[in-house]
Amino acid sequence: DCFELTALRRYRDGVLAKLPGGKADIARYYVLAPRVLHRLGERERASRLLSVYARFILPSAIAARLGLTTLAYRLYLRMMQELARVAGLSA
Repeated sequence: DCFELTALRRYRDGVLAKLPGGKADIARYYVLAPRVLHRLGERERASRLLSVYARFILPSAIAARLGLTTLAYRLYLRMMQELARVAGLSA
């Protein structure tokens, strides 16, 4: 378990799940994420995921760890919107 996963799981379970609509956001992620991966081509996948990691996952994990929960949530929403757009899905 890396820092990012630990911080984001703690945020998901301790903060996001308790927000209005938070459980729906979590459920949407688990539906959308596998579909996004499926739609990304092999050649595009690595570069796209690295970009998502650098722009959204790591900053969100740091924000969550520092207690900047609003920032963590905004980054999460932006990530989901971008991934949905890239994959031709709606978030």
